[in-house]
Amino acid sequence: MIPRRHGSKRVRRRPWYELRERRRKSVFLLPSLLTTGNLFCGFVAMLLTVDGRYAEATLAIFVAMIMDMLDGRVARLMKATSQFGVEYDSLADMVSFGVAPAFMLYWFALRDLGRPAWFAAFLFVICGALRLARFNVITGTADKRYFVGLPIPAGAAVACSVVILLQGEDLTRWMRLSVAVVTYLVALLMVSTFHYWSFKEFDWAKRPPVHTLLIVVLLLFLHFRNFTEVLIVLLSVPFALAGSVWLLWLLDYRVSTAVWVGVIALVGLAAQTGIVMIVYIDNAYQRRKSAGRIRDLSDIIRAHMEGTVQRVRPKLMTVAAMLGGLVPLLWATGSGAEVMKRMAAPMVGGLITSALLTLEIIPVVYTYWRQEQLLWERVADLDGALLRALRVWARVQGAGWTLLLATGASLLYVDLAAPIRLWAFTASAGLIAIGAAGYLRERPAARRLVWPAAEAAEGIPAVFSS
Repeated sequence: MIPRRHGSKRVRRRPWYELRERRRKSVFLLPSLLTTGNLFCGFVAMLLTVDGRYAEATLAIFVAMIMDMLDGRVARLMKATSQFGVEYDSLADMVSFGVAPAFMLYWFALRDLGRPAWFAAFLFVICGALRLARFNVITGTADKRYFVGLPIPAGAAVACSVVILLQGEDLTRWMRLSVAVVTYLVALLMVSTFHYWSFKEFDWAKRPPVHTLLIVVLLLFLHFRNFTEVLIVLLSVPFALAGSVWLLWLLDYRVSTAVWVGVIALVGLAAQTGIVMIVYIDNAYQRRKSAGRIRDLSDIIRAHMEGTVQRVRPKLMTVAAMLGGLVPLLWATGSGAEVMKRMAAPMVGGLITSALLTLEIIPVVYTYWRQEQLLWERVADLDGALLRALRVWARVQGAGWTLLLATGASLLYVDLAAPIRLWAFTASAGLIAIGAAGYLRERPAARRLVWPAAEAAEGIPAVFSS
């Protein structure tokens, strides 16, 4: 006879299928938490909009886009897709990409224009809801390569871009009307039957890592809030890529996954180098400006020389430390050495050229950009009409560069028809030429107004006078 344990009960073990169901519930929870984060970001964006913190509100919407991207992918990877998740995701998207951007546009630019204008914000919400409803109905039957109608996150991105570009500006009535027109256009595009690439069929691993650079550009723009300053920072990227290409050619390394990993790491290092350089120069410039010692180009040059000299030693020490860790890999042997060599080669070459060219060229470019900023600040106090003309031509030129960069980046991912490519490049070149010509025509008048003595000494040809 087997004795029973005193005062104890037999432990009841759960059947295996109960444990499996419990695990499945936890698996379903993770995508739902990401969707909840998406919804929370949309709610926070509306709170920030009420407080007038539009930059933070747009950042919250961009974070919601990242959450929206992740919840679907995580659900598919964990095999946790469900009809509940689809409906919950649509409701969260409605708040984050429909209500929040429309409310932000209304609060930012449309509330002072009357009913026809603020109805555009309501139409944005309606069309966003219809777009989500249509997407849920045709899912599973439509071609996965295309979206029918502009996706609602893309419409929200357009709304956020408008707010970022116009933030800090003294909005005139025609600017507000332009925002209303853009809002109507985006709303109608969401319920249109136009086909947009979904990029779901692309093998991103085999494509050039330009999307990494686009993410870097977005983060830098959210920090500096000035596209020109972002481009100056990113000048260090081609400087670094030049050295990586040279060293890869010298070592006879072909493009491979390991090389792309090294290039992606190099892009991050190059962007970091440009950011730190700009920070040092900015600090020196702001100190002199707060002391009232910035009057003309010579004062800007002195300030930037001070900032650049402060950066030389930290820059050289950083590069030396990185090279000390990477150069030995070029002579490595053993298991995995061939992969490590191809990862280290672009970084070694890029660090050398980036260190030299960044210290020489970025301060010069940044100096002349600061001179234009100072010119605009002085003109604002003397002739408002002239300042508006300068801004218009600068924006025309900026639109051309934006179209050119967008077209060039799209060629890496989308097979555009030859007429479309020709039209895009022609339009961008035309905008750049027209904007540059108009700006150069108005600029001498601004210089004569702000620095009459310097303009007379330089003897600017009369062909550029207005």
